[in-house]
Amino acid sequence: MKGLFGLFSRKSRPSGAQRVQLAPGQVWTFQDQPVPEARLVIGEVETPWPDNSDVAVSVSIVGLPKWPMENGEMVGGTISHLPFDKATLIASLDQQMEEPTQLDESFEGGYQTWRDALDKGEAGVFTIPPSEVVNMIAGVAQGDS
Repeated sequence: MKGLFGLFSRKSRPSGAQRVQLAPGQVWTFQDQPVPEARLVIGEVETPWPDNSDVAVSVSIVGLPKWPMENGEMVGGTISHLPFDKATLIASLDQQMEEPTQLDESFEGGYQTWRDALDKGEAGVFTIPPSEVVNMIAGVAQGDS
């Protein structure tokens, strides 16, 4: 897991990112999502670093297609936990949905793993759009370099 955490950054966010109010339980579509059924579910919104005011937003992404791995197994459907920089995430959101959608049942475990690594200085947040993260994870699952 440590290799994946190396993809995170703690870059500052643009000042205009505060206009959208994000809250746990909200469901959103996002730009360039891989399928129309995909939904991003907000799990946590927090300011985890005592030395600055950067905001981290932890999400689950549900409704994704399943991808064949090199060994033929199918994976995907849901990504249980991804942490994003708030400004990056807001810039990528499309439409807030009213449909009831639950966080993935594995969200809390993924969140706690990330939070433990964050507290040790070994993790951060994604500063690329959710669609790029999903494509990257799908590529890794399929054995792409």
